[in-house]
Amino acid sequence: MAEFEHTQIAAVVLAAGLSSRMGATKALLPWKQHRTVLAHILDQLQNAGLTHIVVVTGHQADQIEQAAQGFSVQFAHNADYANGEMLLSMQVGLRGLPENITAALIVLGDQPQIQAPIAAQIIQAYMASGSQIVIPSFEMRRGHPMLIARQLWPEILALPAGAAARDVINRHASEIQYVTVENDSVLRDMDTPQDYADERKRAGLE
Repeated sequence: MAEFEHTQIAAVVLAAGLSSRMGATKALLPWKQHRTVLAHILDQLQNAGLTHIVVVTGHQADQIEQAAQGFSVQFAHNADYANGEMLLSMQVGLRGLPENITAALIVLGDQPQIQAPIAAQIIQAYMASGSQIVIPSFEMRRGHPMLIARQLWPEILALPAGAAARDVINRHASEIQYVTVENDSVLRDMDTPQDYADERKRAGLE
């Protein structure tokens, strides 16, 4: 159980992609305790104190929703998931958040090594400073998940197809608060079967 609950901060989990390089939907891959990658991510987010979680679906939406059973989450569907743009999923997720949410933690659906303490550290940094962007950093490299305050959402929602959220982030570089972490988990996601095998090995699952 989380020590604190964050009722005005939401998580947006991006789980809409085709996973073409993986050959299987990444969020549905088996992970710890006979659960899926998605279920493990949701568990970590809830352990970090997040009570409002939106999962953005696309490819295999029904299976994604089934994998999230048992968790208190909402779903937002990206009908244009086939174009592969992460920005569209982020925009769909942000549009689905209620007005009382002041910031969103943007979570990759293919990052099973996400850790509740790191997510909580990012949230606490935002609550203490009010920074518009909070990003975890390992050895001077930006990672995920990153937190974006509501003030910047209109700029992200206005981005055209082909753009990326980093365009807005770089525009506000002076407003970024970096949270230094002690391991490279924030830098790693899974794109290929080899990535998945490597992550399973790191997690002691092989």
